[in-house]
Amino acid sequence: MFTRSFLGQRYIGMPPLTRTLGPTFTRVSVGAKLSDRVRFRLLSKLIDKLPNVIGFRQTFDPQCDDLLAFQVNGFSIGVTYTFRFTNCSDTGAIWEGMRDKTRNAIRRSRDHLQVSRSLEVAEFVEFYEANLQRSGKSMAPERERLQKILKATVANEAGMPLLCRMTGGKVVAAIFVVWDDQYCHYLLSTRDERIACNGGVSLLLWDALQLAGQMNRGFDFDGFHQYGAANFVRQFGARLVPRWTLLRAPRLVRALLMSGSRFFGAEP
Repeated sequence: MFTRSFLGQRYIGMPPLTRTLGPTFTRVSVGAKLSDRVRFRLLSKLIDKLPNVIGFRQTFDPQCDDLLAFQVNGFSIGVTYTFRFTNCSDTGAIWEGMRDKTRNAIRRSRDHLQVSRSLEVAEFVEFYEANLQRSGKSMAPERERLQKILKATVANEAGMPLLCRMTGGKVVAAIFVVWDDQYCHYLLSTRDERIACNGGVSLLLWDALQLAGQMNRGFDFDGFHQYGAANFVRQFGARLVPRWTLLRAPRLVRALLMSGSRFFGAEP
C-alpha cells in the first residue's frame, strides 16, 4: 500500500511508474473459483482494513472487474482504457491486422534504423532526461528514483529498454517495457524530436510485440490521456479494454485528485 502526505494527512495513491494495482486472489487448488458472494465478503473485509486516510485513488488491472464491494462502501468508480493483445505468439496475424500506415512506417524505419534490446538502464535514462529537458518538461519521478526502479526491473528479469539507433550508433528513440507472467507492458517512451524519424517508436513497438510473442505473453499498450496517443496505438490493431479507477475522498480532496494535482503525485 502506497501512501503520501497532504496537509499533514495521509492518502493512498499510485506509486511512481505503477499503472495498475488492485486485489487479487490465489486459487488454493486447480479449477477452484470463488463465488461472487465469497469474493464480496473478502473484499469487504479488505476495505474494512484500510487505514484512516484522507483519500484513496487507484487504477485497477482490467482483470479486477468485480467492484460491487467498493461501490457499496462509498467508492466512486470511473473508467479509463488501454489497448491489449491477449497473446502475441502469432506475430504474422498481428502484422496483418495493423493499419497500412503503421506497417509502412515500420518498413521505412527498418531501412535506416536498427533496434537493440539492452540491459543498460543508464543510457535509456540519460536519453529520456535529455529529451524532457529539450521539451521544457520536468522529470517525474526524479532521475535517481527512475534509475533505481528501472535497474531493479532489469535485475529481476522483469523488463528492459529497447533502443532505436541510426547508422553510427546514435540513439533516436527508445521505449522501456516491463512484464509479468501474462503481459508485456509499454511503460515509457521517448524520442529525439530534432531528428525526423517518426517511425522509430513504431519500429520499437513492433519489436516489443515480437518480444512478447517470444515470451508467450500478451501486450498491453498502457493507458493514454490524449487523443493523439490513443490514435497512435490504436493503429496496431489491439483490442480496447477498460480499466477501473476507484476514488474515495471528501469533496475538496476529490477535486484535487481528479484535477491531477501535483500534490497527489499524478503521473506525467
